[in-house]
Amino acid sequence: MFAFRPTDVSALLTVVACGAAYAVFFSLNHWLFEHLEFARGVNWIFLPSGLRLTLVLIFLEWGALGIALASMAISYAGYGMSPLDSIVTGGISGLAPWLARRLCIHGLGMDPDIRYLHPRQLMQLGLIFSITSPVLHQLWYSWRGFSNHFVEDTVVMFMGDMLGALIILLILRLFVLWLRTRRDRD
Repeated sequence: MFAFRPTDVSALLTVVACGAAYAVFFSLNHWLFEHLEFARGVNWIFLPSGLRLTLVLIFLEWGALGIALASMAISYAGYGMSPLDSIVTGGISGLAPWLARRLCIHGLGMDPDIRYLHPRQLMQLGLIFSITSPVLHQLWYSWRGFSNHFVEDTVVMFMGDMLGALIILLILRLFVLWLRTRRDRD
């Protein structure tokens, strides 16, 4: 008989919480910025990209898995994609921030601990993520015939992801600084 260990339960809860947070952020972004949408699913401002990056910075693979599963559900239920397209789109959504993090840690020598990342490093991370995610998404969408405007959609998606990532990473940085100040006072 199979029994869950505490680490299995915490990993499962992390995946579910990350997925739920991403889905809520995705809906909130759609509600706030639908009028700024360049093309279906291509946004000039995309705050969930910053959340995706943040969740992967904090929760690593479990965050990426939660994002991927939520994105699969959003793609299937919200955009009417086929199961294959939903799986690949979701996979890219979880893979891109994880890949950007890995590239920055191993390629640029960034500290894997989010507490020690400086604003310049966060901007580099946001830039690498904001290139990786749109290129991977748009390659898939172009190959599948969802997009006939690879360059335009990639550029707009890059700008939306970069803006969303910078906003959320700035908020995260301020939160980390606030926690440090609070800890130092105690």
